[in-house]
Amino acid sequence: MPKKRSFLGELLRRKVVRQLGGYIAILWLLAQGFASLFPYFGLPDSAHLLIPRTTARMLHTLAANADAQAPQVKEVLARAYRDAGIKAEIEVYNAQHGWCSLDSAVYDGDEAERAHGRLLALFETALA
Repeated sequence: MPKKRSFLGELLRRKVVRQLGGYIAILWLLAQGFASLFPYFGLPDSAHLLIPRTTARMLHTLAANADAQAPQVKEVLARAYRDAGIKAEIEVYNAQHGWCSLDSAVYDGDEAERAHGRLLALFETALA
């Protein structure tokens, strides 16, 4: 009667784990290589660098926990919009990241309605 093997034991025996580690390392190296080529091809390494290429008015709604992790984001965005001469609203909401999604564990109805109201007001003025 054949000996029963564990799933992990079988993966190790077939060297699947080692091969998977090799694939992950190669993908990581490729990602690093592509990222270092972005400037060479004139591609921005941050989305805020695309701001001068747009003409749209913008509304950025930031969650309080996202703002706490990277408070400089507001200033970077504001400066990029100001330099490009584009009107933008950047506001921090007293909610956690994901607060506008109904099926989110951190859904905040009041703050979601406030953000939705700001978006509708922007549409009324920018699309009029």
